[in-house]
Amino acid sequence: MIQDVEQFASDNDLTDITEDLIKGALVAQSPHHIDQIHELNDEDRRILHEEVTHKWKHPRILYVTIILNSVAAAIQGWDQTGT
Repeated sequence: MIQDVEQFASDNDLTDITEDLIKGALVAQSPHHIDQIHELNDEDRRILHEEVTHKWKHPRILYVTIILNSVAAAIQGWDQTGT
C-alpha cells in the first residue's frame, strides 16, 4: 500500500506531502488501531483522538457560513419556482 501511495504522490506532483499521505492511508486502513501505527507521532495521535471526542469543535464562522449559504440556496430555489 505504501508503494501505491508513493506512486500516487509522484504521479500527481504531491511528493512534498508523501509522508502525510502515507499516514492518512494507514489510518484509513485501520482507524480503530491508531495507537498501533508506528508512523504516527504523539501529536498525530492527539489530533486524531480529538477528532473523535470533539466532533463539533469548529470555528463559529464556519457554522455561520453554512447557514447563510443554506438560506441563500433556499431563496434562490424559491425565486426559480416563478412565484
